[in-house]
Amino acid sequence: MKKLFLFILLITCNAFAQPDGPPVNPESVLKELHKIKGTRETSLKTQLYQIYQTVNAASLNGSEAMDLYLQAEFSTQFNGESRDKIQFIDWKKKQSDKLKSKSFKESLRLYLSYLALTLENSMGTKIENLIPSLLNYTTQVSSEIEFLDDGNELMKNPLDKSLIVSYLGVTLTPQANWVNTPGNLDDIFQKVILPEFRLKENPLAIEYWNSQIERESEASQYDKRLFQADQFATIRKPTLFWNKAREYYLIGQKNRGITEMLAVIKAYPTHPDASAWAAKLEEYIASIPKVVPTPSLVPSPTTAPLP
Repeated sequence: MKKLFLFILLITCNAFAQPDGPPVNPESVLKELHKIKGTRETSLKTQLYQIYQTVNAASLNGSEAMDLYLQAEFSTQFNGESRDKIQFIDWKKKQSDKLKSKSFKESLRLYLSYLALTLENSMGTKIENLIPSLLNYTTQVSSEIEFLDDGNELMKNPLDKSLIVSYLGVTLTPQANWVNTPGNLDDIFQKVILPEFRLKENPLAIEYWNSQIERESEASQYDKRLFQADQFATIRKPTLFWNKAREYYLIGQKNRGITEMLAVIKAYPTHPDASAWAAKLEEYIASIPKVVPTPSLVPSPTTAPLP
């Protein structure tokens, strides 16, 4: 037993005594590492651009869009299952009405349009250069939102959770503040479009609030519930007015913004947010440099000496 212990100890000591490898050249290792990294980045960019081309082409062609959707559905939900093709055919039969509906097809087209924009953003295209396309997209969705019932699942789910993105095998890496849900128009405006308008002091920011006020006012007229109508008139609509007034300040029209914000507070002094509005207005006023009176250039009359 003692001999066995010594043998094991000897083996252990020899194991720890193994010599290190030859010395490395740090510069050479780093050079090789940077080369691998560069090759990988180039490969990923190429792959991402190819996926973008596929998605963008599908967004412009209804047939290609449906083919892409069905391929994604089969590959992620049925492929590998026993009798997968038969199950997939059965699934398509059950979903026949939905797949044929104009509502779903239009939702799919819009979804792919927004995915293409997200891929552009992930490839490094600046948000300011995507604003025209984003405005076109939001205009289309706004005009058709009531008719997209069959595509609600597509439009309301985050892109990185969708079957199509999983099927394409792409990792979306959009820039900060980018919105990941195609149907969340409010966030797309609030987090992506309006900040760009403010940077450029673009008055289109005011038009956004005008359209919001008009759209929500029209929607409230169709609501027959008196409580909801009262809530809109006393709570939501004043909030929209405040947001519009504040927007003037944020796009650089500070004098008009302060005047408009004060008018809203005076018109709705009992609003639940009136105190917060007043605090924000005081903050804005405090940030305005105080005007220091310019000394008069007219010499003051001198007092004649007493005789």
